[in-house]
This record gives sequence, structure tokens and C-alpha cells, in this order.
Amino acid sequence: MKIQFRITILVLALSMNITSSFAKESNNDRGTFSSDSSEIAFVFQIPNIPQTTQTDYSGHLLGNDVAAKWSLFEDLYIRRTKTTVGISSSTLTFAKPQIYKAINKMNNHFNKLARNDNFSKEDIAQKFAHYLDCANAVMYYNQNTNLFESELLKARNIEQIIAIFNRVKIELR
Repeated sequence: MKIQFRITILVLALSMNITSSFAKESNNDRGTFSSDSSEIAFVFQIPNIPQTTQTDYSGHLLGNDVAAKWSLFEDLYIRRTKTTVGISSSTLTFAKPQIYKAINKMNNHFNKLARNDNFSKEDIAQKFAHYLDCANAVMYYNQNTNLFESELLKARNIEQIIAIFNRVKIELR
């Protein structure tokens, strides 16, 4: 009973925090997630936002745009190698594991919010699509992400992870 109560309190606290962040972002005229350009900490310059070439990706709770970006994310970050000896037929390794873990945590978080009727799926999908674009761009174009990954390593909860990704700016060159 106590565990259910604590989980309920945690969900309410998270939803109140996300609601206030959506309100702050809706006042932004430039279409970025930061209301002040001085908050930008990580700038990645890329020629364009990578897109998936697959047409048979699986669906996503947040829509087809997020599903396509999620499919590209998995293709970029998960490396499968065939094993010749042993029980397993292949092993998985993850490129840039801190970014991979952070995006997976955000995926779970935003899927839970999307199931909640208090939030707009379109707003949630737009935010998560931006975070996926950030992760896909830095991996696709081989950006130096040591500082970014060290910040993600220090993050203790989902709010801190989201705050770090909110400080990312993608510049198209």
C-alpha cells in the first residue's frame, strides 16, 4: 500500500513538472526548447537531420514520425555481432551508451505521459521527436559528445536528463 502511495505521489510530481515545462515552452517564439539562448550548452553542427530509409518500421505510441526516428535511433545505436561459439547467436553492443540509456528512459517516460489523458500526445511527440533528432544527429554525423555524455552520466532522474537535452541546439550548416 505504501509503495502504491509513493508511486502515485511521484507520478503527480512528475506530471506537475512536465505541465510547467510545457507552459514555459509554449511562450517561446523561436520554436526551440530553451526560452533563453544563454541556456544552450551543447551545440552540434550538422548538414541535415538524418532520416530513416526504412519503410517497414514498427509503430510507436507517439505516432509515425516518432516511430521513424525511433527506428533510426535503434539502427544507429545498437550493434549486433554474430557469435560463432556458444549458445547465443548474436551479441548486442551499444554505441554511446549514456545517450542510448537516456533516450530509452525518456521513451518510457513519454509513453507513460501519452497514456495519461492530461497531456497532449502531439506536444509530447514533438518534444520526444526533438530529443531523438538530437541523439540521431550526433551519432549519424560522428559528433564529439564526451562532455554531453559526462553530463548525462551525472543525471540522477528523468527531469535532469530532459533538462540536459533541452540545452542541446542543432545547427544546420
